[in-house]
Amino acid sequence: NASEFTIGFYCEVTSAGYYDDVYFPTINKPLRGIDFNSLLYIPMGNILYKLNGTGNGFTEVKVFPTAITSIEVFGSNLFIAIGTSNQYWYMSTAEAFTESTATVKTFKYFKTVDATTPVLWGSDSDNTIRSNTNPVNGGAAWSGQTTLASSWDEITGLYSDSGLLYVTKEDMPYYLDSTG
Repeated sequence: NASEFTIGFYCEVTSAGYYDDVYFPTINKPLRGIDFNSLLYIPMGNILYKLNGTGNGFTEVKVFPTAITSIEVFGSNLFIAIGTSNQYWYMSTAEAFTESTATVKTFKYFKTVDATTPVLWGSDSDNTIRSNTNPVNGGAAWSGQTTLASSWDEITGLYSDSGLLYVTKEDMPYYLDSTG
């Protein structure tokens, strides 16, 4: 199982520099890091980094065309969302990258829900989510949209606990139960 965490500090570096003895060669703040294939990956701006072997700096893995909005482990891949205007990517354990060619392919957030069958959820607009049990190219199709309340309060994140999906919006949190 992948473990996730939030970096315990806020760091917006205006030029390359060190913070707590860790080198951050970027102008962007880090998003939630995630353990994948026994390595730590952290998105900062449009660049995906991984912690180097000595644990004292980050190595650039891939530069994307726009800012990364979410990363999530699902199955044997790391899924990378880059907003609702650009198709998502996924990376294998060998760090081979594939751009999605699915009919539905633009997401701001991803979250894995471990239920009887693991499901990857994604938010594809300000107030809609979709699910997929095999979101790689040639896999399963994304579900129809599930609408969460009004469109004027945007989705701000997806979370999972005890086999349920929780969706935070600007106005309040929601959860998706078995009734949809």
